[in-house]
Amino acid sequence: MGRKPFTNTIAMIRNSHLIHRPTSPFTRYGFFFIGLIISMHCYGQMDSTVRRLINNDSIHFNLISAGGGVYATTEHQFRTRYIELYLDTSLRKYFKKLDTTFWMIHLEDDRTDWATNIVLYYLYDRDASEFVVYPNRSKWLRIKKIEIDEWRKRFGKGMRH
Repeated sequence: MGRKPFTNTIAMIRNSHLIHRPTSPFTRYGFFFIGLIISMHCYGQMDSTVRRLINNDSIHFNLISAGGGVYATTEHQFRTRYIELYLDTSLRKYFKKLDTTFWMIHLEDDRTDWATNIVLYYLYDRDASEFVVYPNRSKWLRIKKIEIDEWRKRFGKGMRH
């Protein structure tokens, strides 16, 4: 009495991957390389977006007001202002993950200092009322050192992302 033919066929099918499996470079590494290429492409796009945004010559933002106080006597009194940038959620998350060193290097670089400051105000919802007095880089340079010191203190306290 031998095995039934059907049982032998099932055993051969189960073990066929050991017998007749062709190995090509694509089947071994193809998906890894495709994932790597997609990651590099997405990172490259993110990197170029970051370079475009954190650039003093190309930064565009709006200063928005968030209500006035009941006792406000002038338009600028008792009014909180915020920076508005048009960042999608993924880019905002990407920026929030960047470390203190990245931000400090860009705050001290003459090509990116103003734009970096604006992005940080936006990311951390800091009151931007001083942008009424210092609406452009040339005026902001008067308080650049103060701003850098303020960000250094905030990062030193472990700002939450």
